[in-house]
Amino acid sequence: MVDAFIRVHVPPYVVRGVLCLLIFFEAAAQEPSQPAPGSIPLAEKVFPQLAPLLQKAIEQSPRGMAANLEFLIARENVQMARARTLPQAGGYLTYSYARDRRVDRPDALLADRALKAGTQLSEMAARASENNFAEVCRLLVLEIRASYLRLIVLKASKERAAYAFRLAEEEERRVQDQIKAGSLPPATILEAGNKVKQARLDLDRAEEEFRFAKVSVERLAGSDAIPDEAIPLLIPRVDYSEEQIQLLAGLFRSDPEKGNYRLASTQLRLDQERLNYQIIDKTLRPKFNAVTGVMQDEVSYTGSPADRARTQSLYGGLNITWNIFDGFSTPAQRRASRLRQRQLEEERDDRRREISEAVQSQMRQINFSARSMALSESNLDQYNLFVKKKADDIAFGASAPSELDGITIARDAVLIQAMIQRSDLMVRMAEFLSTIGRDPALASVLPTLP
Repeated sequence: MVDAFIRVHVPPYVVRGVLCLLIFFEAAAQEPSQPAPGSIPLAEKVFPQLAPLLQKAIEQSPRGMAANLEFLIARENVQMARARTLPQAGGYLTYSYARDRRVDRPDALLADRALKAGTQLSEMAARASENNFAEVCRLLVLEIRASYLRLIVLKASKERAAYAFRLAEEEERRVQDQIKAGSLPPATILEAGNKVKQARLDLDRAEEEFRFAKVSVERLAGSDAIPDEAIPLLIPRVDYSEEQIQLLAGLFRSDPEKGNYRLASTQLRLDQERLNYQIIDKTLRPKFNAVTGVMQDEVSYTGSPADRARTQSLYGGLNITWNIFDGFSTPAQRRASRLRQRQLEEERDDRRREISEAVQSQMRQINFSARSMALSESNLDQYNLFVKKKADDIAFGASAPSELDGITIARDAVLIQAMIQRSDLMVRMAEFLSTIGRDPALASVLPTLP
């Protein structure tokens, strides 16, 4: 009886559906394996083709290049500030420095310490630009990771929509054949036609969403066009290690400023203001300049060109500049600088609390996402069993082959939902690593962490 059923008729759309299912599973088997248990599954570890996109984004994306130019300009400003502390050479050579003496110290102090403080101020501004560049790259890397994972999900959705459209077309042709044979009323074709139109609409929408998402990834990364076939079709299951997350969180609490560029930038602004206070504090101090030189010339005392004598002159001098009173401007600037320092200290402390709370919230969100993913995986396992059982029933003649289509489409929808949950967990863990300054994609942004 089983043999007779199999020999009777197997519709071609069922054969294509089964082949599509087999191809889908084969593509899933070819996906890169996930990282070793206990590690953090970043997207570029699961999909190595993403790593060069992230590196290129840091180097060549419009957003990264703009931030990098700002950093390079700040480095040149350091050189300009440092030049004020060096001798100046022109038509003549001069080198000058001044010394002032404080009654509370036995040694003399160089008055050009204000210039040195100005140089250090520019160096801190460069470091702040450096941190700003790193912060831009940090956010850019997070955005590209999330966009790339979404692109994979959209590709799977597009493939599912294309499969559903092919099935709808096969169903419409089957209905037409049955109407011609007189087994179905002519009105039946309307419902089948509407299903084809709806499936076509879903496919067009899925293709446009995929196209636009791919263009967005290319623009963010500053890369050339990414071939469709280079984009994976499946996000594999994600290994989640709560112990690893707790360990990294503990390391962050021991030194919250290490690697966190926002917090480091706040501390740099405070250090800049402290240096600015040193510059203001020396405004009313006397400044001494000692000048010495030698000059050689030829002169004639008789007016005769033949009667010329060589004359050599040595000269020296001392120049004292002392701005004794400036209308109480300097004391006011000192007080304002002290107030700004207090304001920045409060901002730094608030930023520390804010980042600490953000890390705690991110850890909770990772846990929520992992639990949600576990539910999706359980649901997917159930649907995979349904598909396998239905395929076995068809093989033994217990079910019609067409029954496999509906359950396959439903299973693919559950699979896409599971991929969304896997992607969400990967994105949240990447955000956690980025916040605590342990994102490996940023290793090339700065030579050293702040």
